[in-house]
Amino acid sequence: MVLLAAATSSCGTRAATPDDGHPAAGDSGGSPAPDLSPVVRLGFDDARLQGDRVITHNDASTQVQVRVLTAGKGSVSVVPGSGGGRGLRFPDVSRSATPPRAVLAVTTKESVDRVNRLSPGHHDFEFGARFLLDPASEIGQKDNGNNLVQRGLGDDLSQYKLQVDHRRVSCRIAGDLGGVEPKSKMAVDAGHWYSATCARVGRTVTLSVRRLDNRQLDRVTVRGDTGSVTASGSTPLAVGGKVTDRGEVIRLNSDQFNGSVDDVFLEIAADD
Repeated sequence: MVLLAAATSSCGTRAATPDDGHPAAGDSGGSPAPDLSPVVRLGFDDARLQGDRVITHNDASTQVQVRVLTAGKGSVSVVPGSGGGRGLRFPDVSRSATPPRAVLAVTTKESVDRVNRLSPGHHDFEFGARFLLDPASEIGQKDNGNNLVQRGLGDDLSQYKLQVDHRRVSCRIAGDLGGVEPKSKMAVDAGHWYSATCARVGRTVTLSVRRLDNRQLDRVTVRGDTGSVTASGSTPLAVGGKVTDRGEVIRLNSDQFNGSVDDVFLEIAADD
């Protein structure tokens, strides 16, 4: 199945604000907020199925294409979202030897032309999403995590990632100087919508997690050098699990997200 997104200046996507749990980057350790430019803003409020495609808009200036990579008869579906709109539903957890897998792989048209719009490099940036976790989302070592948004894998030189493991949200930003991994102390309650954002400002990485129905907020800041966060232009921004830099879904130990996802975004500071 293929999900296509076209650039637009206005659509059903809700704007990210600090009250939504998408903090201004200036919230990160008191650093001045950089001028961030939206690269990916997928709200899914206008999403619709069309044959083997889902059509939606990217509320940013970047032309993107989003494929749904599947294995084991996995699929995504359009479901109610976090604020009365729409979101996307990912597969249930499974004990099968060939469990269902479905991961969104976001790539930019510019990546074909070797323009790496999804790589922050040395710039400040933030990324995140809203999510609703299933009551059953982990089984042994085969499926013991829920990857929310990421680009790159753990063994890669460059990675940025948000995940929900053992009901705790964490993020990782790693570049050519090292990695920083803040982890929330707030336990995620299944069946409730949350927002999660990870922001890098200079040497500071801040993870913000907010439960949307009661506004409970946890914010964790860690300092450390990460350097340039740069990957191959062909490396997708993945939503809901792990994919390779060639755009292939990882079938085992994929950390398949079990639940619903809404309002995926990536913002990167503009060039000086």
